This record gives sequence, structure tokens and C-alpha cells, in this order.
Amino acid sequence: MAHGRGALRGLRVTLGVMLKRPITVEYPFKKLKFSPIYRGGFCFYPARCVGCKLCQNACPNRVITVRTERGEDKKLRLVGYEMDLQYCLYCGFCVEACNKNALVMTDQINLTCYDRSVLRVELAEGFLPAPSPGATGGGKAVAVKGPAGREESAQRKVAE
Repeated sequence: MAHGRGALRGLRVTLGVMLKRPITVEYPFKKLKFSPIYRGGFCFYPARCVGCKLCQNACPNRVITVRTERGEDKKLRLVGYEMDLQYCLYCGFCVEACNKNALVMTDQINLTCYDRSVLRVELAEGFLPAPSPGATGGGKAVAVKGPAGREESAQRKVAE
């Protein structure tokens, strides 16, 4: 008699699970909607960067390297920006430290790769914009190659 109750209980659980909506998503054919605080890939806006190195100092693993030089007007000018993503924790401290919104996190989730050489993202001097007089920021995002070799772009709106 006790054996029959256990079978009925198991059948009840099975039917209950079968009637619920599935929680899985058929990725990459269907996309997920993420929370605004989701930490995925990075997007860098060099026109907004003032070269303060706050993001470099906030990074616990020293992933970010910012190279600057003083211009004729005694202001810092961004010469190079490098991220070694193989050591990145994706903690978001660098994004929080950036007070000019030059570095933002996107909702890109495909961050896998087979070759570690694509994990070193470097913006050379040729990719950086020349400082324009009176410019306050904004600008276009630099297309940064992600670990999968595809270009990322910021899909979140960043308040200027």
C-alpha cells in the first residue's frame, strides 16, 4: 500500500513539471533579456576618456593599462589603452571608477575563445581620436574585438 502512494507522488511531481513553462532558452536562436546591471563584455569610448587612470587603479588584477602623455596645453592625452581579458574577473570596478562613462559593460555573453591571443585588446594610437578643442565627450564607441573574434558594441544607452 505504501508503495502505491510513492508512485502517485512521483507521478504528481512529473506531471507538475511537464505542465510548467520551460525555463531554458534555445540560444543563440533566441536572445535573453538581461538586467541593467548585467556584467558582460566591454565597450570603450576613447573620445570620453580623459586619461585619469582611475579604471587602471581600480582593477584588482591589473588588467587595464592606460598610456597617456602631456600635451602642449598641459592636459593629459590618451595614447594607448590595453585590456588583457584573460585575467579579467568582470567585477565591474573599472566601470564604476570611470566618472566619464568612457568604459561601459555590455550585455554580450559570448566571451569564449580557443586562442588566448584574442583576449589582449589594445587600442593603438591610430585608433584614438585627436583631441578637439571644446569637445565634452560623447563620440562613437570603438569596435573592440571580443574573445570570440566578433565585434562588440554597447547596446545599453549611456547617459552623457
